[in-house]
Amino acid sequence: MEFFFLIVSSLVLACGVLCAFFVGGFGLVNFKNSRSVVLGVMGACVWLVFLACHVLALYLLWFLDDISFLWLIIPAVFHVAYFSTVGKNVSAR
Repeated sequence: MEFFFLIVSSLVLACGVLCAFFVGGFGLVNFKNSRSVVLGVMGACVWLVFLACHVLALYLLWFLDDISFLWLIIPAVFHVAYFSTVGKNVSAR
């Protein structure tokens, strides 16, 4: 059962990384085009931390002895925070 949880959690995190990379990237480009350079750089830094959070959560999920849902909650909170601030406009125009 523990192995099944790890596989399902890894798939959820992988889908989160894909969403963060592609959809978040479109949102970041639109954010940078409509804001100042400083805010664009700050948005890019937040996006990189957002992506690194997923990789870190995946690593901790597999290599820590204590398995918890905490490593899935943290990226979910980052998704809500990022897409409500930086990644609002995700159109590909």
